[in-house]
Amino acid sequence: MTKQFLLASAALALATISSTPATAAGQWSGFYIGGHAGGLWGDIDTTVVEGDVDFYPYADGSTFDFSPNGVMGGAQLGYNFQMSSWVLGIELSGSATDLDETLLRGADDVTTVESDWNASASARLGYAWQNSLLYIKGGYAVGDVQMSVDDTSGNAAST
Repeated sequence: MTKQFLLASAALALATISSTPATAAGQWSGFYIGGHAGGLWGDIDTTVVEGDVDFYPYADGSTFDFSPNGVMGGAQLGYNFQMSSWVLGIELSGSATDLDETLLRGADDVTTVESDWNASASARLGYAWQNSLLYIKGGYAVGDVQMSVDDTSGNAAST
C-alpha cells in the first residue's frame, strides 16, 4: 500500500497543471503558505500466503479486498522564483490523516489498516502566461501506513 500511495502521489504531482490568478499580472516570485483539507479513500487488496496466520479455512492464494476511508488536513509552505516567464519553485507539505478500516474475516481473524500522516517535498517548473501559471511538479512523498493482522485464537502477525 505504501508503494501505491507514493506512486499515486508522485503521479498526481507530475500531472498537476494550475491556472491560478496572480495578485499582480505575471508576478509569481515569493513565499507562500496555505492549508488544505479533504477526504481520503483507499483500495487495499491482500492475498493469503504460506506462513501467514492460520486464516482457517482460507487457502493460500485467497484474496481479501477492503476500502478504508477518512479525512485529512494540513499545510504547505513554498517559494517561487521567476525569471522572465519561467518560474522555479519548491514546496513542503504535511497532512494529519484519519484513514482506517477494520475487517473481521471468519470467526477470529481481524485485519486493520490505518494512516496517521503524510508529507511531501517537491519542485516545480512553470511558465507564466498572462495571469496564469502552467507548471509540472514532481517530488518525494512519504506516509505512515500500518497494516496488522490479528488471529484472536492466539497467533498474531503485523506488517
